[in-house]
Amino acid sequence: MKIVLTILFFGLFSVGFAQTYDLTIKVPNVKNSKGSIHVSVYDSKNKTVFTKIGKEYRILDFKNLGTKGKYVIKDLPEGEYAIALYHDENDDKKCNTNMIGIPTEGYGFTNLEKIWSIPKFDDCKILLNKKLSVMVTLIY
Repeated sequence: MKIVLTILFFGLFSVGFAQTYDLTIKVPNVKNSKGSIHVSVYDSKNKTVFTKIGKEYRILDFKNLGTKGKYVIKDLPEGEYAIALYHDENDDKKCNTNMIGIPTEGYGFTNLEKIWSIPKFDDCKILLNKKLSVMVTLIY
């Protein structure tokens, strides 16, 4: 009976402690050192709302470190994620757009260097199952 209780206890105890990893994002083409880098993390549980404001898994703002910038998202549970980010040059906490809705500040997504339409989660997803580093190229 003790063995069964011990196995049950450790089985339940380990569920509460899922493995987490750090994700490093490199942005090699930031055009200046103004403002900040705004990062939105979306998880696979909510992939139908990818790029929707207010539906992010996690949101982070980093001091802009220019072209040598590395931005680390700590302690993400193992899983699939997609990253959307923009260079908030004027630090107004929004991605500014022109009259027809095209961003006027640099923006980018994991796995995409060119964008012809609003990307889907599956186009941008990455598998985080170890410490990982990805590159996101901004589109200006």
